Amino acid sequence: MPEADGKERVSIPVDKIRQIKRLCMEHDDDMRWLVALKSDIGIRLAEAAGLHLDDLELDDDIPYVYIKPHP
Repeated sequence: MPEADGKERVSIPVDKIRQIKRLCMEHDDDMRWLVALKSDIGIRLAEAAGLHLDDLELDDDIPYVYIKPHP
């Protein structure tokens, strides 16, 4: 899919994403949680970084994330 600048968007190969996720699981810190959110649910970095704990609904039968603006 061409981007606004006319360049072709290149996807990251699935095996590389799996490798990055595996390496991220070796450490428990904020940056690696952001990588997990991006790769698991497909949100943008700004959306993941702006989440509050109450935006995460993990106790339902189907867990979900509220994506909403915060000041």
